[in-house]
Amino acid sequence: MLAWNVTAIVFVVMAGGIGELAVGPLDGAMDAITGNGSAIRHQVQADQAHDALRAAARAAYPAFMERFHVLEKSMETLSGRIEAGSDDTRAAGGHAARLALQ
Repeated sequence: MLAWNVTAIVFVVMAGGIGELAVGPLDGAMDAITGNGSAIRHQVQADQAHDALRAAARAAYPAFMERFHVLEKSMETLSGRIEAGSDDTRAAGGHAARLALQ
C-alpha cells in the first residue's frame, strides 16, 4: 500500500513538473498572440481610415469638377471682356491719335 501511495505521489509530482515546464512556453506564446492581435487591430483601423478618406475624396470629386468648370467658364468670360476692353482702348487711342494728327 505504501508503494502505491509513493508511486501516486511521484506521478502527481511529475505531472506538476511537466505542467510547470509547459507554462513558460505557453506564456510566451500568449504574449506573441496578444502582440499579433494588437498589430492586426491597428492594421484594420488604418485600413478603415484609408477607406473612409478615399470615399470622402471620391464623393467630393464631382463637386470639385463642377466648381472647376464654373471657374473655367468665368475665366473665359473674363478673358473675353479683357480682350474686348483692350480692343476698345486701342480703338479709342487710335482715334485720338488720328484726331491729333489732323
